[in-house]
Amino acid sequence: MTSISPVLVQAYARLRQDIYHYLDETEYLAQFEIWDDKTALLIRKAVPDLTTVIRGVVVEHESTVTGRCKQCGTSWPCPVTESIYRLIKAPEPVFRQILDHVRRLDPDPLR
Repeated sequence: MTSISPVLVQAYARLRQDIYHYLDETEYLAQFEIWDDKTALLIRKAVPDLTTVIRGVVVEHESTVTGRCKQCGTSWPCPVTESIYRLIKAPEPVFRQILDHVRRLDPDPLR
């Protein structure tokens, strides 16, 4: 088994660190007790961006007509799809609570 080069290990670490930094900054904004107009605007921009990221990962891991994940090549649902599903549908995170709340306010958002 060959291992990846130390340079590639460092590149992966920097990429991961950059992604975590963006997520940390977004999470930090959401923790403000009182949002001024600028903070509210940033949060309103960040939520759709993060939703697009999650949706993009789901699309990359859709099933082919043969029942295989387009990205992983494993049986669908692949571990990535299962992980996303588990994290979104878990009862503890507020994400699910927000969706339930919005659905109660506007049960037919496509009208």
